[in-house]
Amino acid sequence: MPELSSSSDEHKILNQMGSDAKFAVRDLYDQLDRGFEDSQELFGGYIFTKRILADFMQALIRSQISASDISRYNNILATVETLLADAYVGKMPEKYLKVPYRSAIHAELYAVLYRRRGEPVEADLLRIITADSVHTERRTRELRELGLDIVASKSGAVNTYTLQSLEINPSKLGSIVANHIRADKSLSVSARDRLLSRL
Repeated sequence: MPELSSSSDEHKILNQMGSDAKFAVRDLYDQLDRGFEDSQELFGGYIFTKRILADFMQALIRSQISASDISRYNNILATVETLLADAYVGKMPEKYLKVPYRSAIHAELYAVLYRRRGEPVEADLLRIITADSVHTERRTRELRELGLDIVASKSGAVNTYTLQSLEINPSKLGSIVANHIRADKSLSVSARDRLLSRL
């Protein structure tokens, strides 16, 4: 996982992306100001501006995520690994006790939720990181599989996620083992069912 820092090169890149975003927004504004007769040009301008803004906002959020944020998430993974071992070593093959969800996106989502722990975070803000609503929902669900107390709620038309507690709930971790077992194509149906019955 690459470490994010505040180097001068990154600042230059971020400033350039910000300038590109300003240009795209101004250009789209000019197109709107000219009217709506050339809809194809307007659609093209909108798509271009949306992509430029999405890339800039994603880079901006990532620039605010520190090495300590990433380290904090890695500590969560280490704790989950210990809890899985305590609960299942000797009961399950070790290959099913591996901790998943080690991607940069998981760490970044956790960092944003952690910084606003106890407060609802709009799903749209988290989507800036994942660039996709389906992936946001899936990745947040995967964080919950790690035993994190993340509550999904809705206020009007706004979906939010709240990191309620920093404690890991060990009772949630069986889903990790179950997912590994279900994904193991070498198992017969009967062997798979026997393993799942131990959870």
